[in-house]
Amino acid sequence: MPSSRDDPLPQAVDGTNFSRRQMYAFFSLQIIGGHVGVPIILATFLISGVRRHPLVVNFLGTWIIYATSFCLLLYTGYQFKHDIPRTLCIIQASLIHGVSLMAPIATFAFVLNLWLSTRATCLVPDEEDGLTPPKRPMTSCNRVLLVAPYTVFLICVFVILAVPDPKGDIIFRVEGSLYCTIQSSYTRIVPLIASSIMIIVLILEGIIIARLRKLNRIYGQLGSQQDYAPPIIVRIMLFSVCLFIALIALCISIVTEVDLVSLHIIQSILPTAVFVIFGTQKDLLEAWGLVGLWVKFKLITRGRRVLCASARELAC
Repeated sequence: MPSSRDDPLPQAVDGTNFSRRQMYAFFSLQIIGGHVGVPIILATFLISGVRRHPLVVNFLGTWIIYATSFCLLLYTGYQFKHDIPRTLCIIQASLIHGVSLMAPIATFAFVLNLWLSTRATCLVPDEEDGLTPPKRPMTSCNRVLLVAPYTVFLICVFVILAVPDPKGDIIFRVEGSLYCTIQSSYTRIVPLIASSIMIIVLILEGIIIARLRKLNRIYGQLGSQQDYAPPIIVRIMLFSVCLFIALIALCISIVTEVDLVSLHIIQSILPTAVFVIFGTQKDLLEAWGLVGLWVKFKLITRGRRVLCASARELAC
């Protein structure tokens, strides 16, 4: 018989139990990236001369929502309690499934616009964000890409909250676990859809790299010394691989019904990965006054390599 949304919240469904140290690691990674690092990047865009395309800002903003969804019980004071309000648990479960689709779609929007920007031979992506410069007027395509992640997020949350599964929902928060979850025919397809989106993203990135290599050959034959392969492409591809691995881990967890600590830690790394990958660009480091330290570090490491090479030559 289908379960009612007014039933008591089930306890300890599969007996998974996380230690306090593992839970602290999970939430520390979420908070450091999603609630400290990414907001610092966005604040830098507002108060300094560092500029990014709106799709980049949009992409970064989704990771604040992502981290908030996983930290909801922690912030409301129920993380280490046994009795959790059923409504709160349902809300968190719906938010988590929503962000599981929102994050890949925001990444897809980022990469799709990058691909569109490289289709014209004469149009070279901006060096820092890889997209058309923000001073250009927003197109209808840009506007659709901006609202798409949040639209899908809200639809997913609404479906889980308002449309009961005919076969019955199983809403639970395993005692000693990290967050609430829900098992239904709707939620089981979420990671599969998200993984499919990321496969498309990786294919697009491969096409972009091939396109830029072709541009390099063309302009190289014309005598140009400029490299038409902005570093942002490497950064977004590196992050896409991280996100794809996290989604594969989630699929494994759902299909096999195995709740491993390592799978959750992979998920928690994503907001911090966003901060590290996209927060170490040169103009941001300059705005934070860190370029001097980076240059000194490179000089020191280069000097050590020279000393080691000299020592090896003397030894010979």
